[in-house]
Amino acid sequence: MPDNKKPGNRNFSGPRRSGPDRAGSNSNSSGSNPRARTKRPNNAGPTRGPSSQAASSNNRPGNRNQAQSDLNLETPLVEDEHQEGVSLTGPEQPEYVTIAQISAPFGLRGAVKANIRTDFPDRFERLEAVYIAPPGAANIVNWERKQLLSAKIQNEKVVVLRFEGMTKVEQVESLRGYNVAVPYAETVPLPEGEYYIFQIIGLEVYSAEGVFVGKVVNVEQMPANDVYTVRGPLSKNDVLIPAIKDVVKNIDLDTGRMTIELLEGLV
Repeated sequence: MPDNKKPGNRNFSGPRRSGPDRAGSNSNSSGSNPRARTKRPNNAGPTRGPSSQAASSNNRPGNRNQAQSDLNLETPLVEDEHQEGVSLTGPEQPEYVTIAQISAPFGLRGAVKANIRTDFPDRFERLEAVYIAPPGAANIVNWERKQLLSAKIQNEKVVVLRFEGMTKVEQVESLRGYNVAVPYAETVPLPEGEYYIFQIIGLEVYSAEGVFVGKVVNVEQMPANDVYTVRGPLSKNDVLIPAIKDVVKNIDLDTGRMTIELLEGLV
């Protein structure tokens, strides 16, 4: 569990998974514990990669127009944490992955209530330490390590944490909004075809014919499947790409590239 941080690495929140149910992927990375993960499109070529930001029924499609209404959409699973693989030319590998966010003190003895941001909440009870930092600290270098005295799941959305050396409500009052994270290396590996959301954001998107569509700037988790927001020169408006096998053909985390089938109505 590295204590030293590299100034260039950014923190990514939400160990959630995302991705088409069985979209072909050439990634050699494995998923870890960011919360949002999504599957690859079903019946697509063999793919490997961290889920995310990866293994799930989280396949959430995006644009809902007539061209997509006839497609067989699958529901992606929600994930836990991020992949282990390191992307050299694709999206930047985060140094820390957020798994919760402190919302308020809990009781009078220094405990805090935190909103769960991972698909693998059971991990809290096995953690010995976490790292905390103020919200919005994208390039922060001073993540503070906190030894955990206890972590109790209150419900599927909330965990109660107690840190060593903090025994009074006054000591934790200032921690409202703080992100709770683990090192990237400790994220939960995802099944093949699932990706953490932070692994998807930043990928360069090309059509099957090699036309550059743009970069993924956001992942929307929809009821049916995820939807990737792609911004680039092909359209003056953002292009919404449903994370389904008929559209997402390949995700290669090593090269930071996603290949899609530009169906009529997408652009």
